Amino acid sequence: MNQAPVPLRLGIVGLDSSHAVSLARLCNGTSSLLNARVVAAWAGGSLDLPLSATRIDGFTQEVREIFGVEILDTPEAVAERSDAVAILSMDGRAHPSQFARIASLQRPIFINKPLAITRREAAAVEDLAQKHNVRWFSASALRFAAHYEPKVQNAEVECPLWFEPGNAGWFWYGIHGVELLLKVMGPGVRSVRVKVLPDREILHLDWKNGRRGRVTGLLTREAPYSLSLDGVPQPCIDLAQAVSSLEKSMLTFFQGAPPPVNPEDTLEVIQCIEAANHSRVCGGSKISL
Repeated sequence: MNQAPVPLRLGIVGLDSSHAVSLARLCNGTSSLLNARVVAAWAGGSLDLPLSATRIDGFTQEVREIFGVEILDTPEAVAERSDAVAILSMDGRAHPSQFARIASLQRPIFINKPLAITRREAAAVEDLAQKHNVRWFSASALRFAAHYEPKVQNAEVECPLWFEPGNAGWFWYGIHGVELLLKVMGPGVRSVRVKVLPDREILHLDWKNGRRGRVTGLLTREAPYSLSLDGVPQPCIDLAQAVSSLEKSMLTFFQGAPPPVNPEDTLEVIQCIEAANHSRVCGGSKISL
C-alpha cells in the first residue's frame, strides 16, 4: 500500500501581515488539498509601526486558534521546526536581521516586500544567502500581475501611494508599482527621478537600452492599479489573483522549483527605490544607479 506523502512543514516569521493569515488559510484550511501545512510561527511585530502594533495580536490569535499553528518564541525555533520559512513581517527594516537569525539553518526562504530599506542591507542578505547556501526570493504580489514585455518601449503604471515613516518614501507602498513596472520592462535601469505634486508623485525611470517607464503614485489608499504599454491600456489588474499567484509560486519554490524572482532583480528594485527617495528630497534631481 502506498503511503500518502508527508506534507511540507512551513514556518512563518512575522504575523503582522495579512499574508500570514492568507498563507495559513491556504495551507491549513478545511478545504485545502495542498501537500503543505503551516506548523509554526513567531509573532514578531514592530511596536513603533502603528499598523503592525494594532494587527499583531488579532492575526496571531487567528492563525493559532482557527488554523492550528503553534506559536513559538523565536524565529530560530520556527525554522528548526519547519522545512521552509516565509518571513512575512510587514516592516522592511526587520527583514535582514530576521533572515540572519535563520540563514544558517539553510531552509528555503521567502521574504515579504520590501526585502530591506537600503541597497546595502539588501546586498547583505544575498551575501549571507551565498555564505550559507540558502535559496530565497522576495517579491510584491504585483510582480505576478503581468508578464515581461521585451518589445515594449514605454510602460506606465498607476498605483496607490501612502507612507509610513519607518519604511521611508516609496519603500512602504510605492514598491508595488515599481515591481510591476520592472516585471514588465525587465532589468537595466540607468537613472530615476521623482516629481512631487500635491495629489501624486511621478517616478520616471530610464533604461540603459533607451526604454522608459513611469510610475504615478496617487496619494490615496483607494487608488486602483493600472498598466499601459506603449500607450495602450491593459486589462484591469486582479489583486486577489496576483496574491494567489504569489502564494502558489512560493509553495512551488519551497518544494524545489527555481526562485520565480532572481536576487539580482530584487536588488535592482531596492536600488531604484533608494534612488527615488533620494530624488524626491533633492527637488526631483535625476539619480543615476
